[in-house]
Amino acid sequence: MNEVYIFTHIPKTAGTTLRYHFQKHLLDQVEFIHFANKGNHLAKTSGRIPFEKRDLNARMKAKVILGHNVNKNTKKLVGSNKVIELIFFRDPLAWEISRYNQYANARNLKSENFLCFREWYQTEKIHSQFEWYLINYCLIQNIPNDEQQYFDLVAQNLLNYHIVGFVDSLLVHIAPIFNKLGISSVMKAENVTGKNNKVNIFNEDSTNMSFLIQSQEKEIIFFNKIKKKLTEIN
Repeated sequence: MNEVYIFTHIPKTAGTTLRYHFQKHLLDQVEFIHFANKGNHLAKTSGRIPFEKRDLNARMKAKVILGHNVNKNTKKLVGSNKVIELIFFRDPLAWEISRYNQYANARNLKSENFLCFREWYQTEKIHSQFEWYLINYCLIQNIPNDEQQYFDLVAQNLLNYHIVGFVDSLLVHIAPIFNKLGISSVMKAENVTGKNNKVNIFNEDSTNMSFLIQSQEKEIIFFNKIKKKLTEIN
C-alpha cells in the first residue's frame, strides 16, 4: 500500500519552506500536490487539471499533499493509499509577527502604504492558529465561546493526526519522512519576509511587544496547554 503525507498548512508555519523543498525533489503537481489556489493555477499552466478533478489513478500517484485548501475531506481523494496526516504550530508571538511582516512586505512590493502593527492587528479577524485550524481544516463555523469546550474540540481533532509538531522542532519530524521519500533532508528556509528590507520587519520595541504579549495572552496560555497535552499523550 502506498503512503501519502497530507499536511494541514496553517499560514506562516513553514509551509512555504516545505513546499519549495518538495517541489524541488518530487514530480511537481503529480507526486507533490500544492493543494491551494496557487497550486491549481500552476497545474493549469502545465496542462494539468486541478488535483481533485483528476481520476482516481492519477490522484493515487500523490506522495505529498500540502496547502491551505487541505481540509478534513482531502484524505478521501487518495483512494486506498495509506494516509499520514501532519500539522505544525508556531509560537503565537512569532506567528503574529511573521503574519504582519508578510502583510507589510506584500504592500511594500506594490509600493503601497501599510499599517503599523497595532492598526494591522486591530483590522485582522483571526489571531489564533487554532481558530484558523477549526474553521479551515475542520470546517467548523460555530466556535465555542466556552474555553474548556474550545480546548476539548481542538484537542479531540488533533488526536486524529499521525504527527502534531511545532515549527521550532520541524526537522525532527520531517527528516524521517524525507528519508522514506528518498529526498534530501537539507532544507533552505523560504519566504523569510522582510529579511532584506528592514522597513518590513516588525519593530520589537517595548510598546509593540507589550501590546502583542497582552493581546496574545490567552493564545499563549492555550498554545502551552495544547503543547503540554500533546506531550502527555506522546
